[in-house]
Amino acid sequence: MGSMQAWKARSREGRWPINGECPKNTESRFRWGVRRCSVCRISFRPGPSKEPYGMSVSAEILAYMQSRVANASVSASALRGSKKGTIDAVRCFLRGLKLESLKALPLPGFERWHAKLVDSLMKTLSRKGLSPEYGRCVKAVNLFLRDATCHHHLRQVYHLDRLEHLLHIPVDEKVAYELQSLTPPGVLPGWTGVMYLTKINYNKYQKRAQEIATIRHTFRVFLDDEFWSRPKSDRPTPTSSTKRSHATRRDVSP
Repeated sequence: MGSMQAWKARSREGRWPINGECPKNTESRFRWGVRRCSVCRISFRPGPSKEPYGMSVSAEILAYMQSRVANASVSASALRGSKKGTIDAVRCFLRGLKLESLKALPLPGFERWHAKLVDSLMKTLSRKGLSPEYGRCVKAVNLFLRDATCHHHLRQVYHLDRLEHLLHIPVDEKVAYELQSLTPPGVLPGWTGVMYLTKINYNKYQKRAQEIATIRHTFRVFLDDEFWSRPKSDRPTPTSSTKRSHATRRDVSP
């Protein structure tokens, strides 16, 4: 058995640590080649990288991953009621988002970055004559950021775990109903549809979601999973004011 084969066998047997630590001095670590511990003078070859299978994801593959997340997160039902071509334009916008910039983004600057991103998407859709409503654009951005953060490789490469506690919950009819059911009457605004969601009302929903998430020791973005995991029978029943709004407005997205 050659020296490399013997080393691999001994590593599997636990005789030499797989993580590249000296058997007698765990503070001595080595990455490449055969080295000697400065403390106990034992020569050994360090184990393989802790990265799974030693794999590194190329920029091209990362772009494909981001593209798939963009396509999957912004589904047809997420922005239903929008003009034809809006969903494709939103996906294209998110596919081109430079996630690399998030690696060095200061945490206090996330809200400003998020607002600029939503504003940029609104302007892009407006130039194309599509559906640039604030509620739809901010929902699409939040869906994408949530799914990108939960994607193993995008999360790891772009350090998205840093921002997880800052992410916004995607606000739609279901989320609004659930938040209202957990809030004293009169605190949150009534729901009239994503198309008519204003920034002021949106911020009220985000603030309440943050309060609930803090109590439950989770992040507000993940309340969306809880709310949408409930049976369809728990879907909200439109109030009288909502019914009147639906009767006078067309293409109201939930």
